[in-house]
Amino acid sequence: MRGSLIKIICAGWLAGFLLGNGMAQTPASPKPQARLDDLKFISGHWQSEMDGGISDEHWSLPMGDGMMGMFRYIKDGKWKTDEYKYKLLP
Repeated sequence: MRGSLIKIICAGWLAGFLLGNGMAQTPASPKPQARLDDLKFISGHWQSEMDGGISDEHWSLPMGDGMMGMFRYIKDGKWKTDEYKYKLLP
């Protein structure tokens, strides 16, 4: 009984939220233009424990029109996965 009541309350809240947002449409305001310098906070070396292994990530400072990053995951002394990332903004 209690589980059903919670489901009904959640469904009612979700329906009200979706309908309320769909009906109250206002003209969209212009979105601010993203700047590469806004991503400066992520530059540096980040390392943490994750699922029994080590997550290791490096990000460069923004330069020119981009920045780059590297991620690797080490578990049991072995390189398990990696990613190379690039962020370019017009």
